[in-house]
Amino acid sequence: MAATKECPSCGEEVPESAKRCKSCFHDFDEPAKSTNWAGPIALLVSLAAMMVVAVVTLLWIVSQPQEQKILVDEGSQSIIWTATYVTGPSTDRLEFKDISRLEYVAHASGGYEIAAVTHDGGRKIIQESTSPINGEAKKYAAMMDRPLQEIDNTRGF
Repeated sequence: MAATKECPSCGEEVPESAKRCKSCFHDFDEPAKSTNWAGPIALLVSLAAMMVVAVVTLLWIVSQPQEQKILVDEGSQSIIWTATYVTGPSTDRLEFKDISRLEYVAHASGGYEIAAVTHDGGRKIIQESTSPINGEAKKYAAMMDRPLQEIDNTRGF
């Protein structure tokens, strides 16, 4: 009896020397199709990357304040920061006695800021502007009875 082989398409027994199946005409010379997972895996990786970007973006949006107010209050001898986030309000208070000095910084980018420097070296921004605010800085320094250090970062190296 002649050697036979099974057709991978229909399961029919055909002679070993056959080039095509007599029932379904499957071509035995055609290379067997391999399952290619590169497409589905690439799609899953792309979807996972998009989800990571979406989550990071959402967390960044939620962490940004919708509204921020800073009050330098002579009556309570403190600076009060109030911020409204998507998750709710947040407040922070710094008493004048905890401040070692004020800094008035002129940046090379054209921005200006007034910052309170605490005794432990911490720094909190009181006011930022695109125009000079050195008058405000002097007013705050006099109100708090603290020295004012002017820092000019506009010069090059």
